[in-house]
Amino acid sequence: MAAHKLFLWLTILGLMLSACSSPDAASVPSAVPTITPQAVPITPTSGAPESAAVQAAQNALAANLGIQSASIQVSDVTSVDWPDSCLGLQDPAKACASIVTPGYKITLSANGSNYEVYTNKNGSSVKLVPNTVSSQKPAVQSAVKDLSQKLHLNSDQIKVNSVEEVQWPNGCLGVQPMGVMCNQLVTPGYRIVLEAIGNQYEYHSNQSGDRVVLVATPTSNAGVPLLVWQSNDLPCQTAQISVDGLAFGPCSGQLTAVSFVNPGRSNELKYFIQTYQAFTLVQTPAGSVTFSGQGQQAATPDVERSMAEWARLLVDESEGGHGGQNAGLVMTWHRSGGIAGLCNDLNVYSSGMAYTSSCRGAQGGNLGTAFLSPDELKQLYNWVDSYGRFAIDRNPPPGTADGFSMTLSFMGSGKKAATTLVDQALLLEFANSVFSQAANP
Repeated sequence: MAAHKLFLWLTILGLMLSACSSPDAASVPSAVPTITPQAVPITPTSGAPESAAVQAAQNALAANLGIQSASIQVSDVTSVDWPDSCLGLQDPAKACASIVTPGYKITLSANGSNYEVYTNKNGSSVKLVPNTVSSQKPAVQSAVKDLSQKLHLNSDQIKVNSVEEVQWPNGCLGVQPMGVMCNQLVTPGYRIVLEAIGNQYEYHSNQSGDRVVLVATPTSNAGVPLLVWQSNDLPCQTAQISVDGLAFGPCSGQLTAVSFVNPGRSNELKYFIQTYQAFTLVQTPAGSVTFSGQGQQAATPDVERSMAEWARLLVDESEGGHGGQNAGLVMTWHRSGGIAGLCNDLNVYSSGMAYTSSCRGAQGGNLGTAFLSPDELKQLYNWVDSYGRFAIDRNPPPGTADGFSMTLSFMGSGKKAATTLVDQALLLEFANSVFSQAANP
C-alpha cells in the first residue's frame, strides 16, 4: 500500500514538472525584430473637438506654406488652458479678453520642419506661432534686420510676435508721411510685430519685403526728456533725450526708443544738467534745443550750440554711426618725444567734448575727458566756422635733446586755412591747454 502511494505521488510530480518545462528550442526566435516607428497623421472625425482643432491647424499651416494639408503630419497634440482669448500670443493691434480659453498646442511636421500652432477647443481660433512659421518670410527678415540695426542688437535677440497678411490701402503701406504723396493702389503685405528688450515694435511691409516701415514703437522708458533737439536740415529729425536713453526719428513720425550706444553719454548729460540752467527752444547752427537744466550757470549761445551738436551726434550713433568714429570730430592733436618718450593724443568734437589718450606702448590707454569751458567753446566755434580743413606739423630744431614733435589736424566748415605762424601757434597752444585740462582733471 505504501509503495502504491509513493508511485502515485511520483506520477503527479512528473506531470507538474512537464507542464513547467520550456517549449522546444526551435520555436524560440533567434532575435527580437526591430519595429520602426511611423508618423501616423490624425484623421479628423466630424464632431470631435480635438479633430476639428487639428484639421483647422493643418489647414492654416497649409495655406501659410502653400502646400496641401494632406502632406502635413501631426506630431503632438497637448491640451492647454490659454490665459486669454488671443491664445497667449499678444497682438497690439487687437484687444485680447483676459479669460481662460481651453484649447490645444499642436505640433505639426511639413517639409522636414516642425511648426507649432495654437487653437481654441473647436478650432475656430487658430494662431501660427510666428517664430516657427513666419521667421523665414523675406518681409519678416527685413523687419528684424532693420530693428536690429536701430537697437544695435543681434537678430537672435529679436522675437517675432505676430505676422498678419494685410491689404494696405496705398503704396505707403498705410502710413502717410508728412509731405509725401502716396499712390492709392492697394498693396498686399504684412503687419509684423517684433519684440526686443521687453518692448514691442510694429512694422508694415510690402509682400516681397523690400520695403518695411516702423510705424509703432514703445514710448521711451527713460522718463521725462531733459533735452529735446530738432534739426535745421531736411528731412526734419528730432530727439528726446533723458539720462537712460533717447527716442529719435522724423519730426512728424514715430520715434524709436533706444538706450545710449555709448553708456558714457548718460554722465555727459548729467554734467549739462548739473552745470547749466534751463532754457527753452533756442536756435543754434546745429539745430534747436530745449533744455531742463538744474545748474547755476546761464548757458551762453556757444554752450547751447554744444548741446545741439551733442544731441546731433547721439542721433548719428543711434542710427548706426553713419559718420563713424569721426562724426563730429573737429580737431586731433598728437605729441611725441621728450626725454621721457611721451606719446599723447587729443580728440576734440563739435559737442565740446575732449578725449585724451596715451599711445605709449603697453602704458597706453585713455587718460581723461573734459568739457570745454564757455570761453573755449567760443574760440573753437569761431575757428570751426572760419577755417576749412588743414594740418600743422611742428618738429623740434635739429639737435634738441628734449624736443617734441606735434601734429594738429583741423576739420572746420569754413574756407580759410591757418597759414600764419601766429594762427598755428594759437591752435597748438589751445590743443596743449585742453589736453592738460582733460588728462589731469
